[in-house]
Amino acid sequence: MLIGLIADVHSNVFALESVLSDMDALGVEKILHAGDIVGYNPYPNETIGLFKKRRIISIRGNHERALVTEIHQDSIHMLQQLLNGQER
Repeated sequence: MLIGLIADVHSNVFALESVLSDMDALGVEKILHAGDIVGYNPYPNETIGLFKKRRIISIRGNHERALVTEIHQDSIHMLQQLLNGQER
């Protein structure tokens, strides 16, 4: 079984789609993610949706930890606004 490894997607759904397409072409059967699905880019919902659709196994990165533990208030506020569709 060919396993792919990705990390630091940071809500960049377009780059993720491109990488997943390349992995499909290579015959990757399972994808592991080393953290930071969200952050920086304006497409967290779409990115999370693609992770769910593709059943990508992920560990929590520092951006996910910030959302859960509220240690980075500015980042949390920005991501909450994006997740609620208040900015685009």
